Amino acid sequence: MASMSFFKPRNCYRVRYRIQLPASVKTRDKYAPTEALARLFHTKVSAVESACKFRMAAYEDIVEWIEDGYLKPAEAGAIFPGFSETHQRQQSVEIGRTDYDLLEREWSGYSAEATAGSGGETRNQQSSLAHGRWVLTYLRQHFPDLSTFDASAAQSLKAPLESEFKAWTIYTRFTKLRLILDQAIRLNMIKANPARGIKLAQPKRAKAYRILTRDEVDWVLEKTLEYRGLISGGLPTAVRMGLYCGLRDIEMVWFSWDWVQWERGVIELQETYCPVTSHRWIPKDHEARTVPAPTDLLDFLEGERSRQESEGLLNQFVLPAGGNRNSEKCKLSPGAVTQIKADAEAGKARAALAREYGVSWNMINHIVKGDRWATAGKSKFLGKPLDQSAPQKAFFKMMDAEGRVKTVRADRQEADFTLYSLRHTFCTTCLRKEDQGGRDLDIKTVQELMGHSDVRVTEQYLRAVDMEQGLTEGIYRRG
Repeated sequence: MASMSFFKPRNCYRVRYRIQLPASVKTRDKYAPTEALARLFHTKVSAVESACKFRMAAYEDIVEWIEDGYLKPAEAGAIFPGFSETHQRQQSVEIGRTDYDLLEREWSGYSAEATAGSGGETRNQQSSLAHGRWVLTYLRQHFPDLSTFDASAAQSLKAPLESEFKAWTIYTRFTKLRLILDQAIRLNMIKANPARGIKLAQPKRAKAYRILTRDEVDWVLEKTLEYRGLISGGLPTAVRMGLYCGLRDIEMVWFSWDWVQWERGVIELQETYCPVTSHRWIPKDHEARTVPAPTDLLDFLEGERSRQESEGLLNQFVLPAGGNRNSEKCKLSPGAVTQIKADAEAGKARAALAREYGVSWNMINHIVKGDRWATAGKSKFLGKPLDQSAPQKAFFKMMDAEGRVKTVRADRQEADFTLYSLRHTFCTTCLRKEDQGGRDLDIKTVQELMGHSDVRVTEQYLRAVDMEQGLTEGIYRRG
């Protein structure tokens, strides 16, 4: 029977299962960086175990288990009667014609499903589809008959990529090529995937993580309070989400008030549904996580909730959508808007109407003129999550206004640090020792706080912290 446990030597989870062969039993292990992925493995291998025990399974399931590495072809042939013959017939089926429109539709559906739960569905799906379209365009132009695409053709694709794109783009597009050709095999357009034989090493980071100093942390916490005019006054909140909890930008915009567990002092990141848009957000890797909330953050959130309530902005999400002038609209019911128009037509001064209803003269002027955006009782954006890029754009505006943005080339500007730098700072501070102003937490705990699926990602921060220990201090000092 399949089992799952934490495997300390590898600092990960191990799923162990058994393959019942006609004359023997073989034990296999699968390793997973997270408990959620280990549970997924456990579910799959339990099905494999049961099928092998009773020697019954659908042909498609057996092929999938072989492709996923749960079974070997020879084992499948020995366990399941008739599989080898059926598989041989399937391999000899005549290859069908190349239909790139069909291949693109199948790839798009696969890509959307694969990026669900990536933590940033819209942006990640768009990026995945863009890289996939580039590959499909290349294949359409150079290989009208996809069956002529072989290993040498796959290798030759590196040249146009290397001449035009950076290492990460090349790596990503070769990955998309392999996945698209997998779909072509499934659609019977090709027999084998020649791109599977080409292995590219994952590119290394060219730039170190930008970690804020203690003075920079103090500066950004204070300075954002002066920029309440951005994202409905939510910029200071977004900054604190990054510094105190290490949240990603997509997690910031989906941050809901019911995530905050006030009495327990924690924030529970979890699957969230927006009834206004009918969209559902799923945490990265489909895994919810709990993050401790410092008292400073909880106190700030309590004040922020009161501010939003007084301005008519309070809704499901902690970062409300819509401009600041929407707070004036929210104060006015449709009946009040009608009365303002009537009073203005009767000759009442607009300044007096502004004082009476507690809104700006400019707002009264828009209502009287009948501007569409001013006649609604509430903003049409209220109750929806912000666009994923909104917090970072607002942060960049602040940095630009403060003179902390530089031009690195004609078409690109960079800030001294970004909103995502706050997440890097949170992680590094958690790993630093207490005498360095950090938390001195073990790496497994920090991995869970950050929501990293692989502890090796967290270890990159640990190596940076280790370099701060003065490892080479005094190596040439005499005496």
